[in-house]
Amino acid sequence: MSRALGILRDRVLAGEFGAGSELDMYFAAFRIPDLLFNLLVLGALSAGFIPVFTTYLSNKKKAWELVNIILNLIFVALVLITILLIILTPWLVKLITPGFSLEQLQITATLTRIMFLSPIFLAISGIFGSVLQSFKRFFIFSLAPIMYNVGIIIGALFFVPYLGIYGLAWGVVFGAMLHMAIQFPLIIYLGYRYFKNDDSPHLGFSCLPN
Repeated sequence: MSRALGILRDRVLAGEFGAGSELDMYFAAFRIPDLLFNLLVLGALSAGFIPVFTTYLSNKKKAWELVNIILNLIFVALVLITILLIILTPWLVKLITPGFSLEQLQITATLTRIMFLSPIFLAISGIFGSVLQSFKRFFIFSLAPIMYNVGIIIGALFFVPYLGIYGLAWGVVFGAMLHMAIQFPLIIYLGYRYFKNDDSPHLGFSCLPN
């Protein structure tokens, strides 16, 4: 279904913008945030988090503490890296878009800066997804990429009329938020809490588990 929605997404984008320079700028702007997520988050999570988390499942308190530690580290690291890349965006865009005019470079840089929000949401969602896989809850996990494409389609259909091409970038961010949000209720149901309360003794900003 995700693949089918991907085809529909591309059809909607082509219907809204045709084969003009707007889509060239959108796809160019998409590359850097997507590369950031794939290099710094996706590979590390798939390689390391699930095996470690499953070893902690015999002690749920420590398991959830581990989740919070990873969330904190990845969030802080991505925010710092994103700030740096936002500053460097004009130079990075020039490297990947030879032949763009000055106006196209400026638009692409703005699109890229907006879409730098998406790896942060996708990173959090990736941790949630790894937790769900560890608990063998695969259905909701499989809905996440579907919601990502839904968000992009919503951006193309409803954001673009008001925001122009920048609506596509905000659609990517919205899709990343949906990717995370669809998994969050089940994570809570399984017992996760970020802040300490009477029923959940772990802290969001806790130290490493003993």
